[in-house]
Amino acid sequence: MGATLGLTIAGAFAGYLAGAWLTDALGRRRTLMIGAFVGPIVVLPGLLLDARPLIFRLPCFPHGVVSIIHFSALGPLLSEQFPTEVRATGHAFAYNIGRGIGAVFPAAAGLLAHRIGLMAAVGGFTTVAYAVLAVGALLIKEGPVRELDEVSAMEANR
Repeated sequence: MGATLGLTIAGAFAGYLAGAWLTDALGRRRTLMIGAFVGPIVVLPGLLLDARPLIFRLPCFPHGVVSIIHFSALGPLLSEQFPTEVRATGHAFAYNIGRGIGAVFPAAAGLLAHRIGLMAAVGGFTTVAYAVLAVGALLIKEGPVRELDEVSAMEANR
């Protein structure tokens, strides 16, 4: 189990780095969409196939990557949704509402597991979570990507 967890954690670290690079290269919305569409492709086979431990470990690194990749885009994207005066409060509220909703999924999967099996329940809620991410990415407003010195100059001129 330690090796499985280690691979997933290493993948998550790589996911933060890849997400930051993709956010700069492609934009915040596209990075969210990549996570939303690639995530189920990587995660669901591992959940739904009855695999031996060695086979189960193979997708752990990519699973770690895609389960975290969107967080690099989420911070800047949420920050630009709110005026400066309420930015920290708005960002924290929106982020934590998402966390609160996400916290319901493990309990709901546990309650449903006795009917359809744990892996199918987790797979179903994983699919729903990635679908919510995709819809959110389509609906949210994305501002222009600016270089840091451009932002600094704008703030200095205020």
